[in-house]
Amino acid sequence: FEFIEGAAISSFSVLPSSLALDDDRVYYYSSVLENADRKSFLIMNDNAHSEPVFSKDKNNIFTMGSIIFEADLDTFEVIESIYAKDKNYVYKFSNIISMADPRSFQLLDYSFAKDSMNLYFLEAQEHLIGLYDSSFHAFSKEYYKKSDGIFYTFNSRRLSASDSQFVLYENGLVVISGFVFYKDRKIIDLKGSSFKPLSNYHFQFKNDIYYKDTKYINVDGNSFEQIDFPFSRDKDHLFYECKPIKGSDPKSFRELFD
Repeated sequence: FEFIEGAAISSFSVLPSSLALDDDRVYYYSSVLENADRKSFLIMNDNAHSEPVFSKDKNNIFTMGSIIFEADLDTFEVIESIYAKDKNYVYKFSNIISMADPRSFQLLDYSFAKDSMNLYFLEAQEHLIGLYDSSFHAFSKEYYKKSDGIFYTFNSRRLSASDSQFVLYENGLVVISGFVFYKDRKIIDLKGSSFKPLSNYHFQFKNDIYYKDTKYINVDGNSFEQIDFPFSRDKDHLFYECKPIKGSDPKSFRELFD
C-alpha cells in the first residue's frame, strides 16, 4: 500500500485499471494523473468483460497513466481490450500499429488481425507480417496458412505448400505433410510411418525418443518412460531432458523435492 498525499478521503472512489477520483483530481495508482480534467474524466469501456485500459477527458485520451498524444479525441473508440482506433491510426495501448488502416481493421483469432490489405500479428514487435488473403486461417499463434502455403508466425517462414496437411498436437509439435516440426525446424520425415506424441514436447518415432528437435542419446524406446519433467528413464539410463545422467540408477531414482 502507498499513501496518496492530498487525496480527499470523503470523496475518494476507486475505478478500474488502477484509477481513482476525488472531488478535484484523478489518480493513477498513487500519483495524480497529470493534465486530467476531473469533471469530464471518463473510463472508456469496450462493453466486454476485459479490464478497460483507455480513458478520456475533454482534452485528451489516456492509457496506463499517460496521454496518447497522437489520438484524435472526436473519433477515438475502443475496439476491444487493449486495442483502439481513431480516424488516423490503430493503437495497441499507446503504440500505433504501423500501416494499419483504421477503417477496415479487424481483430482475428490468436492475436492476428487484418485490414483491407495486410495481415498483422499483434504479439510481435513488428506487427505487419504480410499481405492478407481470404484463405487465411490461424491454426495457433505459431502457425497459419494462406493461399501460398503454411507459415511459421514468428519469422514468416514458409514451411510447406498450400495444399499441405496440418496436424497440431497438444505437446506443441506439428506434422505438416508427413514431416514433424518443432517451431520452424523440420525434425524428421515420417515416410509413411506413424509417431507417438508424448508430453512436454516429447515424441517417439520407431525406437527413438525426441525432445523438441533433439534426439535422446543411447535411449531404449521400448522401455522409455517419462517420470516428472525434465526427468525420464529407460531400463539402463536416467535422463535429464534428453541427456543421460552419468552414474545414476534409473530404477531407484526418486525426486526429494517438488
